[in-house]
Amino acid sequence: KLLEKLTKLSDGLFIYASTVVKMVTANNAALIEQVEVLQKIVNLSNHLQLEELYSEIVKKAVSHHDSSVQASRLHVLHTILCAMHPISVSVVADLARTTVEVVTLVVGNLHAVMYKADDGMIYTYHASFADYILKDLITVTTFNPHCNAGMHHEFLAVRCYEIMEEQLCFNICGLESSFVKDVDVPDLEMRIENKISNTLKYAVFKWMAHVNLSSGLHKVTGAYESSHMMTIETPSEVWDIATSPDGKQVVSGSNDQTVCIWDALSGDLVKKLKGHTSSVLSVAFSPDGNQVLSGSSDQTVCIWDALTGDLVKELKGHTSYVDSVAFSPDGKKVVSGSGDQTVCIWDALTGDLVKKLKGHTDWVCSVAFSPDSKQVVSGSHDKIVHIWDALTGNLVKELKGHTDWVRSVAFSPNGKQVVSGSNDQTVRIWDALTGDLVKELKGHTSYVWSVALSPDSKQVVSGSYDGTVRIWDALTGDLVKELEGHTSSVLSVAFFPDGKQVVSGSNDKT
Repeated sequence: KLLEKLTKLSDGLFIYASTVVKMVTANNAALIEQVEVLQKIVNLSNHLQLEELYSEIVKKAVSHHDSSVQASRLHVLHTILCAMHPISVSVVADLARTTVEVVTLVVGNLHAVMYKADDGMIYTYHASFADYILKDLITVTTFNPHCNAGMHHEFLAVRCYEIMEEQLCFNICGLESSFVKDVDVPDLEMRIENKISNTLKYAVFKWMAHVNLSSGLHKVTGAYESSHMMTIETPSEVWDIATSPDGKQVVSGSNDQTVCIWDALSGDLVKKLKGHTSSVLSVAFSPDGNQVLSGSSDQTVCIWDALTGDLVKELKGHTSYVDSVAFSPDGKKVVSGSGDQTVCIWDALTGDLVKKLKGHTDWVCSVAFSPDSKQVVSGSHDKIVHIWDALTGNLVKELKGHTDWVRSVAFSPNGKQVVSGSNDQTVRIWDALTGDLVKELKGHTSYVWSVALSPDSKQVVSGSYDGTVRIWDALTGDLVKELEGHTSSVLSVAFFPDGKQVVSGSNDKT
């Protein structure tokens, strides 16, 4: 009769019957004990639904007379279900700030819905269990098994950062030299296994996923607002970097003649673009993220397919190094600045040279389009910043004030200001309409190689030969943050599209 009632309750749902069987036959229970458990399940309700069964299983698994112990066990369950992929008992314990014994107990008590596999990872039998627990519901009963997923992801994001802070260190694998390639280290895999814990691996690769799923970022921001988070190691000095419009990728150009596209979340190399015959000095993404632009000391500008890595166009016309390149915001034009003292505007579709702007009397180090694509700004070794009409090629404004080479220039996203960085160790903010100097930002102790503005135009980031990255308040000129971590000159900086992160490239190959 019990089996007949159970069959009726299952209502043709196999996972219901399977879950009950696992619950009843736990721990090699005696027949009489199995009957008692089955009787209890059947007596709970004539119409006990699968979700109610899940709730009863969890309640039994985490139950304890001490409410804090019960909450701790429930916290372990929520950590398992919010993990980005199946993880081991020890990793769960580290993330949940508990012991392996507690996690083992909880997983054992939840044998009807989850198990530890031969690979040591914890899995659930059916996705419906996680779906049910991760519903942020308010129950009418005193016991609530549900997880506020957004809040728990926030907890895990902070926890991942804490683990990285505790365990990450310079030369973590104890390599004898940083100039030896990975393939030439015979015992590298063993070093990684011995020196980098599974918990650290998880934290490094998944912390940003938890950040993205967090319901609020105030705790996460508080945990890592003053620190750099990820270091991507490259085989050669990085001359320039840029982020994709969606913030998911980073592109870099370096001395090894390649353009590399990286996954911004994991740090993995996605594509290596080969074609230049000398150092790649400047890179940029197209506004739609489908193409990458690069300029090289081989005097060419290349347009690449960001997805396939294929070379789309090779733009020739400069007679010296191409030190800076940029797409127009509408994606129709490309601008380049060169050691031949010219600024060139190209048709991005055909590759034809549209305009060659002459006026600088020395090397053009940096170029950029205005947000409306109607103007171009350029900075030069002649210590002057020029603003040009992109359609006619006419010089609109000449901004003078720097006392040494102008290394980097950029328009603010609102188009109202121009920012410049110079060998005179200053960052300057100019009024784009009048050409007047608005602010002079002092603090760097060596050449300022790169500058950029945040998407809301409220902050300026600068990278310097002094090895630091600095974030400034664009309105007051005050220093907001000084970011240290590079061991050599910082050659390129950029804000991510959401304005919450900064990426930097350096001579230290990171």
